[in-house]
Amino acid sequence: GYANWDIGVHFVDNERIRELNRAYRNKDKATDILSFPFHQVTKPEVDLPKTNLEDDMNLGDITTRISR
Repeated sequence: GYANWDIGVHFVDNERIRELNRAYRNKDKATDILSFPFHQVTKPEVDLPKTNLEDDMNLGDITTRISR
């Protein structure tokens, strides 16, 4: 498992998720969810780096759109 690892979860409006989608994916439209991994792991079976540094114990961020 991933005990002691962090993940960020952000809830944003349509405008903000559209800005992020445009900036990171070059798609100028809103979407339901975006994910931003902290470590560059390209295959699911590859283990995360071994670290004891608190700053490196981050899995990444998930940003999801909420409706108002």
